[in-house]
Amino acid sequence: MNRKHESPAIPKWGWYVIGSTIFIISIIFLSLSGAFAAAAEFTIHILAAVLPYLLFVLLALLYFIPFFIAASTPRSVAIFVANLVFGWTIIGWILVLIWALGESGTRSQKRR
Repeated sequence: MNRKHESPAIPKWGWYVIGSTIFIISIIFLSLSGAFAAAAEFTIHILAAVLPYLLFVLLALLYFIPFFIAASTPRSVAIFVANLVFGWTIIGWILVLIWALGESGTRSQKRR
């Protein structure tokens, strides 16, 4: 049984997003739960200072999801540019996402 390598259900970049999200949620939970009551005030100040940057990074990752999906396709640069230019409109982002999903789908069909 010589089978070609199948792509995983969750791509490698997806694990980074999942891990970062779990980390951020755990930091928020620990800072608000009172588990570290002595350092809670300090933690809240740190969280208040860092949270805008974490939110920016998370939103940037979400904004470029179409590019991450199509990163290994031949048209990844075109998808990146289209996402950069038209992604700020919701309709443009959805169209670029559909394009990226179509590109990754045709690539997986060619491998079979």
